Amino acid sequence: MVHRPKKPDKPQIADRDLEMLGWLLGIGFSLWRAVFQAGKALDRDVNYFHARKFLDEIIRNNAAVYLTELNSWSLGYYLNNARFRLVEARRFLLDDEGAGELDTLMGKIRQALEGPQGQASDEWMICFHALRLMLDVMERRLR
Repeated sequence: MVHRPKKPDKPQIADRDLEMLGWLLGIGFSLWRAVFQAGKALDRDVNYFHARKFLDEIIRNNAAVYLTELNSWSLGYYLNNARFRLVEARRFLLDDEGAGELDTLMGKIRQALEGPQGQASDEWMICFHALRLMLDVMERRLR
């Protein structure tokens, strides 16, 4: 007789909360990819140069490796991915506790999506801090 381990009980998480966790996981992934590049400049002209070089390397050589990805375009891509997800997540995550601080950060995030950006490391920290506040809300919600 083969002994099969018992499957763990599936936690009872509402569909909306499960969807939110997916958004937050995507934000975390994007910030993880961006953290290694956060010292690079977020200059539009440099980004276009790096984007062309990066895409040419991927399309021409089918070579997407870590060193290929270390460029300002990738940094901007991952930061913007995190920002877009944060804006979307904020629409669904309403909580009075810490909302003022989160809304201040969200204002900075929206501003960065619409116009000039600050230092990449500062932009990264703003996104990371907003993610931490959202995770705190989710943790309280799921207890």
